[in-house]
Amino acid sequence: MFESLRAKNYQSHRDTFLEFVKGVNVIFGVSLHGKTALARAIYLLANNRPLGAKSYSNFAADEGKTEIELKASGIPLIIMERTVQRKADKSKKLIDTTYKMGDLEFSSVEKSVPDQIKAALNLTELNIQKQFDTPFMIFASPGEVARTINRVTKLDQVDEWVSDYKKKINKAKNEVEVWEADLKQYEIELAKYKGFETLETEFEQLQGACAELDILQREFDSLDKLLAKMENIQDNLAKIKPALSIEEDIKKIAELEIEITSTQRQLTLTQKAKAIDEKIKGMQSIVSDLQELEKILEAEAEVNLLKSYIGRIEYINKLIDNSNAEYNISKEAYLKMLKGTKTCPIFSLPCPVVKEMTEKVEKGLQ
Repeated sequence: MFESLRAKNYQSHRDTFLEFVKGVNVIFGVSLHGKTALARAIYLLANNRPLGAKSYSNFAADEGKTEIELKASGIPLIIMERTVQRKADKSKKLIDTTYKMGDLEFSSVEKSVPDQIKAALNLTELNIQKQFDTPFMIFASPGEVARTINRVTKLDQVDEWVSDYKKKINKAKNEVEVWEADLKQYEIELAKYKGFETLETEFEQLQGACAELDILQREFDSLDKLLAKMENIQDNLAKIKPALSIEEDIKKIAELEIEITSTQRQLTLTQKAKAIDEKIKGMQSIVSDLQELEKILEAEAEVNLLKSYIGRIEYINKLIDNSNAEYNISKEAYLKMLKGTKTCPIFSLPCPVVKEMTEKVEKGLQ
């Protein structure tokens, strides 16, 4: 049921708001005051017809919106907006059409109404009437009334369902007739095997006996395999039985092999000890040779030291001779000079060495 209607910038309505009451609502007034425009506004909202911008008010601005708002019970407020632009030649151009329902918005709608809006309004030719239409179903023929009632109550769908079910029933009857004919034929065939039902029990017993026979056959096969294994083992025992009589001899041979191995190990250890002893003796001779060599090296070092001292003494004698000739310094004065120094001014030798060299020089002078 409609609760309210608002028409803004639509034909002769600048901004008109109507609030409906429960039951029948009557809009009345003098001609050309917009009564029919309100019915057209509802039709425009429900069908988006007529297209274009002719419904835009002449007294509105050059650019604006035509708005139709409809509130019905049980659904959110539905709003239709048409953005219109008036050209210089006073013609009108539709820019955009927008539908709104609650939080939903559908823009750029040109010719169709959104399915959500259609489903919410549920307006058809049965519950909305145009101007100058004949009164609803008053002057209609019985056939038209029946068709209208069928559409309202959806009896036309029921007729289709009934027709479909009739077809299915007829098809089922035909199938039943075929099955009945087949059943008669099967009964004739079954009569040939009359008395066979008593064999069912015997057949079941036979199946049980066959199952037991299969179990026994599997057990027999397993026993046969075990007997074959036992015969194979007995054959192997018969083959190795003569070898058991020489078991004691084998044990004695094994003991002898152990003794031989032990003796060989002892001989090997003795040989290794002898070899080590010989190596020790060789090493001792090498050590004695090394000791003698060390002594020789020590003596050689002393000889080399003496040679170096002698060479130095000879060098000093030459220096002394050269000094006497060049600077007229006597050897006695040079010896005194040497005695008065702690180290040799030429070779930086320690005092004992200087002293010894000095004594050897004095002996040479004497």
